[in-house]
Amino acid sequence: MKISALSLKNSICNVPIFKKNDDNWRVFGYDEGGSATRDYIRNWQTKNYIPYQDIYEKETIKSEYDLNQLLNQFHRKTGIVKNKSMTKIGLENLEQLENSNSYRGAMIRGYDTDKISQLKDAGIKRIASLMKSPELEKNCKEQGLEYLHYDLDFKDTCFENIQDIENKSRAFWQIFHKNNNDNNILETFVKKDIENWSTNTREPIERSIQFINYMQKDNIYLGCACGTYRTDLAVLLNSLFNPKANYNCSFPINKEHLKPMENLFNNLTHNDKLKLGWTKDYEKIFISKLNKLKLK
Repeated sequence: MKISALSLKNSICNVPIFKKNDDNWRVFGYDEGGSATRDYIRNWQTKNYIPYQDIYEKETIKSEYDLNQLLNQFHRKTGIVKNKSMTKIGLENLEQLENSNSYRGAMIRGYDTDKISQLKDAGIKRIASLMKSPELEKNCKEQGLEYLHYDLDFKDTCFENIQDIENKSRAFWQIFHKNNNDNNILETFVKKDIENWSTNTREPIERSIQFINYMQKDNIYLGCACGTYRTDLAVLLNSLFNPKANYNCSFPINKEHLKPMENLFNNLTHNDKLKLGWTKDYEKIFISKLNKLKLK
């Protein structure tokens, strides 16, 4: 008996259709093994052309709830955040960060476990809160979400300029030593202030690097209490220092906020930039981005 390649190409009822002169018709060989060989070929054909047939035969019709649960699992696994689900949660000032699966808005309250659950079901995997809330951190982690609190404050030493620190220090100590003509004493105090500033700068720099590294993971919900002023600053910071961020800030930028960004850049060491994932090319891109914002 001749064995022909089975084709479902022209069949809508899983019954192979072929003719002797059809391109799909080929002689593979001759049947020497009887029914066992035919069954083997038939099973092979089924598995290759209909690999999930057993699922359709075994699975019963699922309810709408079960289907939604399966869809939620699918979205979480593939990293897709469902925009419609996000808008239904009731988050103030909600906005998607361009070209990403991350969102910004008013931060949920720590006790609101329902909204935490809804964020997770929508596909959010991480929370970046600009306000400290041990309760929120606890409830997020209990529901399997990653959590980071970033205390963004432009008064931190990492956003200050070393020249400004030196000028302020010299002006301060000159008041107390105006009757002293020994400049060496004055310079000693100024030098000590600069050393203290430099030491205190490391902690907020490391904290900012941790925030940028966290934002590089995507699927994040970022926000402060209202999702406005401090959230704007965090989004601006991320857009400049995160080489993976690919969006333009959709809000008006206060040029006074660009100086702290420039100061932070100047305070970064080469090792700091490596931690951020920077290359020499991105350093040029950063400067270009900052200059474009200054011209707006």
